Amino acid sequence: MVSQDNAPDVHPAIRLRTVLLLLGLSLLTRGAYLLAVRGPDAPLVGDEPGFHQIAAGCLAGEGWHDGPYYSTRAPLPSAILIPIYALTGARPEVGRWTMVAISSWVAPLLYVIERWVFKRRLALAGWIWALYPPSIFYASFLLSENLAATLSAACLGTFIASGLTRRVGLAFLTGILWAALALTRPVFLLLPFFLLGMNLLLPRTTPGRWGGRSTVLALAGFALAMAPWTIRNAVVHHRFMPTTSYGGIMLSSTNATLGHPAVQSGAYYHDPEIRRPLQQLPEVEWNAAGLQLAVERIRQYPGLFLEAVAHRAVNFWSPRPNPYNPNWSASDGIMLALWLPLLLAFALSFTRHPWREDWPVLGMILYATLSILPFWGTPRFRFPVDPQIILRASAGLIWLPSIWGHLVTRLKRPRRADSHHPDS
Repeated sequence: MVSQDNAPDVHPAIRLRTVLLLLGLSLLTRGAYLLAVRGPDAPLVGDEPGFHQIAAGCLAGEGWHDGPYYSTRAPLPSAILIPIYALTGARPEVGRWTMVAISSWVAPLLYVIERWVFKRRLALAGWIWALYPPSIFYASFLLSENLAATLSAACLGTFIASGLTRRVGLAFLTGILWAALALTRPVFLLLPFFLLGMNLLLPRTTPGRWGGRSTVLALAGFALAMAPWTIRNAVVHHRFMPTTSYGGIMLSSTNATLGHPAVQSGAYYHDPEIRRPLQQLPEVEWNAAGLQLAVERIRQYPGLFLEAVAHRAVNFWSPRPNPYNPNWSASDGIMLALWLPLLLAFALSFTRHPWREDWPVLGMILYATLSILPFWGTPRFRFPVDPQIILRASAGLIWLPSIWGHLVTRLKRPRRADSHHPDS
């Protein structure tokens, strides 16, 4: 992170040609994968039908619903699809190309953050992301991961830039982006309060630290952007519900059966004897009922809970796309070869860049790590903050040649004669 005094000088460092090259390369790699491997007209799988059908149902005049339920899915991905489907028709292939476009903006954003905020002449993070296999893979699916990664990078950039320049308009925009991220991945609902809490604990001399006015404006932007979905839920369910109703289901599936092997490995288990009665309740009661079940079981079996949490954390940081599959695949090998050097570079970055220089980057990574512990761990949940991990790792990669050269020089340097040697 640069100091406030130097912040205004960084704007000329951004090259439009590089931004366009990164955007074009990202579009090319993701579009090629979608056409050659996934197929734009492939059947909808996993969470894809939910996001697609909500948008299609709204256009058909059926209202906002996911089957018999009204608030199970994060709203922003479907909300973005509605105007696009209105122009093109509600076709899944259009939704997938929309994800390709959204995913492709992360690389230019990382480039801008490195050049504009960190003043790095050699900006590697954007180029790494443009070729990052998980991003290319997820971009071919109609999933919230693509939008979450883009919003995660965007709100990081505006948060740091606002702190450096004291531009309160950027603080207000950061609040809006925080809300958009929470409306894409509900687990990020508390991210603003986590980062602002860190901000309060830092010394006033910390680069990029926010003042009171920026904090108030950011929270105002956050509340304003969260309001439409929260008000809609209040009208539909007659209850305050700022995110979705599905959190309680997952809390029960990951903590109500702590002795199950899948849960102990860090995954989840939908026990029909628990899930069926829970889903028979009104949708608005799922969160409270699921939380109550989870708390009861955790109190009964704290040791099993801690063991499950440990495995969730390990699987969150795993290089394997599916850490629960006992069989290794070619994808596992590719990610292992890529992920281990990135983690090494991430660790090396602290030898040159103290944590206070980019504490918001580390704060977002820490928040994402902690937020999965009550649920279940998988690299899919790490993906929205993979841009931050790569951004930090790029600092280590930049210094890797000099660190290697220094090490080689030390190894080649002749040892000084020992003054206590008998022949000296």
